[in-house]
Amino acid sequence: MMDLYIDETNLYNRMFLYTKQFDWEKMWAIADDITDEDAIRAKAQDILDTFEIEGGGTIEKVWDMAKYVVAFEKWVKDEHLGLIASHYDGFAQGKAGVLDSMLIPAFSMLIKQGTACAVEGDMKVAMAMSILKTISGTGQLSEMYSIDFNDDICIIGHSGSGDADISAKKPTMKIVKVFHGKTGGGLRGGVSYVFLKFSAARLTFFPETDYTIPSGQRREYRKYTELQARAGRMPHLDMGKILQMLPDLAVLAAMYLLALLPQQYRGDVDAVEAELDGIIGLDEIKSYVRDIAKNVQAQQRRKAQGLKVAEVNMHMIFTGNPGTGKTTIARILAKYLKAIGALRGGQLVEVTRADLVGRYVGHTAPLTNSVIQSALGGVLFIDEAYALYRGGEDSFGLEAIDTLVKGIEDHRDDLVVILAGYTKEMQLFLSANSGLASRFPNQIEFPDYTGAELYKILCSIARSKGYTLDAACELPLVTYFDRKQAEDAATNGNGRMARNTLEKAILNQSKRLVADPDASLELLVVGDFELE
Repeated sequence: MMDLYIDETNLYNRMFLYTKQFDWEKMWAIADDITDEDAIRAKAQDILDTFEIEGGGTIEKVWDMAKYVVAFEKWVKDEHLGLIASHYDGFAQGKAGVLDSMLIPAFSMLIKQGTACAVEGDMKVAMAMSILKTISGTGQLSEMYSIDFNDDICIIGHSGSGDADISAKKPTMKIVKVFHGKTGGGLRGGVSYVFLKFSAARLTFFPETDYTIPSGQRREYRKYTELQARAGRMPHLDMGKILQMLPDLAVLAAMYLLALLPQQYRGDVDAVEAELDGIIGLDEIKSYVRDIAKNVQAQQRRKAQGLKVAEVNMHMIFTGNPGTGKTTIARILAKYLKAIGALRGGQLVEVTRADLVGRYVGHTAPLTNSVIQSALGGVLFIDEAYALYRGGEDSFGLEAIDTLVKGIEDHRDDLVVILAGYTKEMQLFLSANSGLASRFPNQIEFPDYTGAELYKILCSIARSKGYTLDAACELPLVTYFDRKQAEDAATNGNGRMARNTLEKAILNQSKRLVADPDASLELLVVGDFELE
């Protein structure tokens, strides 16, 4: 049981992991305070959506389970836990026994959300699960049972919590009153065994051959494998033979990871690059995004080689008229930073003043902090950010700004904030807080689109909707867009103007098709566009 004991100092020095130890009594207190029935009900539905409950599942059947899942999720969030390794001896009674009975579903749901949870107190396994979950999307603790190299088939399994994402279909949870000989009055998840197929550095699943057995009934498992062997499908191998094969298995695992890493990692970056390339215009801004990514990657390389690392401040201010692509670039930037490992989540949380500023005294700070928490690991995009500050009497707005500044400082390694709005108004906004401008060194001006660029945008949107434009449309539309941009680009809306112009043309085409049933359903002609 050496896996139960770790050198915490060595773990921190080598892996930069800070270890906390908790007693289960803490969970009782947290669970007792979970009274939000809507949250419990939603989590119960999440459990039912994730697992196939043997014998049928209902919200009432998994209600207690869902309550503890909510409690564990709150615990992980409040304590900022990245991975968990737990152990219990199995002598718990009463309240402790109920808690023990909830570990498997709770940990399985946490694994689904990206928090690695290992058993037997094994921190090494938890770290491995976290790494694999990050690089390949799944991280599962499993044990080898039967292997057939002739048919490239291996049966692996593990009793306890698992990663639902590893299964091609909903995994089965068997609810039993006693699990692994552990005492307690609650219900426990059962054991699920899944067939795997090895092939050319890749693992694929046979979901139709899932086999669930009651925990502790190993003889039933042996009987099953013997039956499989008699059928010529699954020759049972003894432990001695499995140990002899371990070097080959290690090589296979290495091949798998080596094949996976560049493909998965580089593939995500390539996908984001392609999306960025697909943006019409904004060449300077696209280059700026790539430069930020290159700077982050350079610092990552320095850190890996033990060199000093310069902090990369990625907080930004996007200025420009509506419809110039600010939100689109922010969304792509979030994906880019996640792909290169600079952000763990990569989500874009888009908010305005109404989402940050409260309606009464004491409401603003908790509201703003809640938004910040939802954006951790990703990008917080505040549109029309200048609206946060409405002059010296706007105490609620100033409180939101102050809370935002503190949140940026507290979570500087786990959050990117982008402020967006009109150029002039944003300059006034930056003067509202002395520390605000210094925290946003990256100020990017989004130019208005040219008529030619708006024409390309319109054509792109049209293709996505299944329409094409007659060649004769180009010159009149480019001329029209140039004129409208010169009149008032801010009011006309840049890219939004292109979309609105297309929508009117589609409506006009439908009227034309009624009068001419033989006309093309896909083609838009000059007459369909309202070019004043």
